Amino acid sequence: MNQVATFIGLDLGSFKSAVAASNGRRTAVPSVLGWPSNEEAREKLGRDFVCGGELTKQAVPLDVIWPFRRGLQKVLDLSEMNFTPEAVEKHRDAARLIARHIISLTTPNPGSTIYGIVTTPGHTSLACKQALYDAVRDHVDAVMFVPEAFCIAFGAGQTDDCLVIDLGAGKIDICPLTDGYPAEHCQITLTHGCEHIESELVTQMKLAFPDVDLPQNAARQIKESVGCLPKPADTARARLNSATSSQEVDVTEPLRIACRKLIPTIVGAVREVIGKFEPTAQRRLLSNVLLTGAGSQLKGFPELLTAALVPVGESHITVVSDPVFGAATGALKLSMAMPLQYWEQVRVQQTLHAPVETARRAA
Repeated sequence: MNQVATFIGLDLGSFKSAVAASNGRRTAVPSVLGWPSNEEAREKLGRDFVCGGELTKQAVPLDVIWPFRRGLQKVLDLSEMNFTPEAVEKHRDAARLIARHIISLTTPNPGSTIYGIVTTPGHTSLACKQALYDAVRDHVDAVMFVPEAFCIAFGAGQTDDCLVIDLGAGKIDICPLTDGYPAEHCQITLTHGCEHIESELVTQMKLAFPDVDLPQNAARQIKESVGCLPKPADTARARLNSATSSQEVDVTEPLRIACRKLIPTIVGAVREVIGKFEPTAQRRLLSNVLLTGAGSQLKGFPELLTAALVPVGESHITVVSDPVFGAATGALKLSMAMPLQYWEQVRVQQTLHAPVETARRAA
């Protein structure tokens, strides 16, 4: 390993971004950036922008952007997101500033060369990879792009005959690994992530208790603290506000409905993915399912998914022990395993296509 180089693994997530570095440092921050809304706010803030967790400490009005929410690729689709070109450029600026911020938190040694692997979601277009490249290129000496699912599996030491289900907040990726690297045509990305559970909970609560006000943040807190209520005897109560008072209500049934809303879609996607393989390979994939992402930490969700997969085939689900840093540490591990000659080649070429293909061959 190059003693003067710092290697990093970077996972730019919809709601949280994580980085792990070869100097032992790692951190995760919310994937959000805010600009002062006016000159008065700028003067009070004393700087041009704030990002990550610092936003919650500010009392000035800010224009807030989550550049990776719903996937950076969708930011680039003006027709789908109805963004103006100016708004797209604002998102790209935010992506660059967040990348600079989180990489700086690893505090590389002054003058050291920085080599990094950035994880990418399933079905990432060349335009999206270019946007990610633009976000990080000024902060690293060479960068490669590797599918997030492969980085997770590589970090866990399971890159053969493995089915990765990444339950992200903004999206869900389902990716089979049968020969060490995911085939693009075999992956599926679901555009509804686990944030859909809290949105559905708000809807179900409004139907059950029309007078009760349940903000999205409160729904997220209930979901994360209580979980999915997998057993019939499980119940849940929460204190919520109505127009006239605060009251404790039974949220059991609305929470059950909300948490199970995504399950059929995930099972259908798994069936479609493994259906592209012969029966023996299907059984191997189902016997080694890696569950990661924010949704994997919901109490009872792995049990619900295991039960729902029974009609597809017997499955064995392993929950990744560290979903926040799983992709970043896997990317770091891969970056340190890459021959230095590959990194030097990428550094010289300074193109997008070459880093992607170089990482694929070495992996």
